[in-house]
Amino acid sequence: GMGMTTHAAVKLGIEVHVAVVTDGSRGYHRVEERDQMASQRKAELTRAAEVLELGSERLHTLGYPDGSLSLYEGCREPGRFPGVAQSLTGLMRKTRARSVFCCTPRDIHPDHRISASETAIACFWASSKIWNDLGDVLARTPSHWEYAVYCPFESPPELQVRAANASLHAKLDALACFESQPVIDEMVARLREDGPVEYFRRSPERTYRPAIYGPLFEPRD
Repeated sequence: GMGMTTHAAVKLGIEVHVAVVTDGSRGYHRVEERDQMASQRKAELTRAAEVLELGSERLHTLGYPDGSLSLYEGCREPGRFPGVAQSLTGLMRKTRARSVFCCTPRDIHPDHRISASETAIACFWASSKIWNDLGDVLARTPSHWEYAVYCPFESPPELQVRAANASLHAKLDALACFESQPVIDEMVARLREDGPVEYFRRSPERTYRPAIYGPLFEPRD
């Protein structure tokens, strides 16, 4: 989704943190790989992060079961595995996030869609006076951007990022680390063909105010 931008930002000295929400355990190709898939995906992820020059201290694996994020939406009672948005809230506060990027909510992958919605509410919670046990509240709500993975954006993107070919090659080399995932081969081929460019769309969420709709009901001449 944004491997090229990640690599380019790291090379520029920007502090980048990556959160990986699920363990990838359901992404097996052959049945005999199934029981080892989570550990294999983690090893592949570690190698990919190294290719992108992302330090291990900036790679955060949340460990939710692959394909089951619908069971962990929102917030959950103390003592249980936290909701995805709770985990993301804590991580945003820990890293003092200023900008947050997540996949577009219209993606066909169910875990991608849920990650997108949980990220949206976590941005709000991270800067709200709630759950002081998750860290110091952010001074402002992080800007929230979407990137595309399997599907186009719901509406045209607002930001184009072009980078040196080295960053595109880093992205493709990082993807190549996921040897257990032949399902992405066609996607990787398209990325290689389209060159060193990525697109982003600002998330449309904004605070509701009644005044937004007032002009719709004002008398007209």
